[in-house]
Amino acid sequence: MREDIAGYVQSVKGWKEEYKIKDVMYVLDDLTLEQIDELRELDKLGLVWTQHGTCESEMVSFGMKIFGYHALTGSQSSGCGCYQTYCFYVGEEEGSDDYIDMGAYAPCPVCNEDGEGDGQVGCKGPEEIEGAYFEECQDGWIDWHFD
Repeated sequence: MREDIAGYVQSVKGWKEEYKIKDVMYVLDDLTLEQIDELRELDKLGLVWTQHGTCESEMVSFGMKIFGYHALTGSQSSGCGCYQTYCFYVGEEEGSDDYIDMGAYAPCPVCNEDGEGDGQVGCKGPEEIEGAYFEECQDGWIDWHFD
């Protein structure tokens, strides 16, 4: 399991290096209309990536996309409303039609290694993995997030 999570972390690092992703993320709810217009111009150059999530996963995909309700742009939610845009990243190299997982829901390697159990009450989870974090082990499962 530790190797799987390390693989996710390496994918994020590789994406940042390949497209020279800047350290700044642009949180959708904090942007002005002028900033959104600037991002749209950068998107025309193939430099913008969107971090978004669903009920099951979180990822970054190529291009500027606004999913879910957003008053400033007039975007509306559809379906269950869990498909949401969180933020945008800008690179220095033109992107490609690709996506990077920014989260994973996996069995706890401490108390539910094979994913078949219910975990242990009070399990602290595994040791820290650089580039990955989680809040707690819940019923033998961990909701991982990647930098």
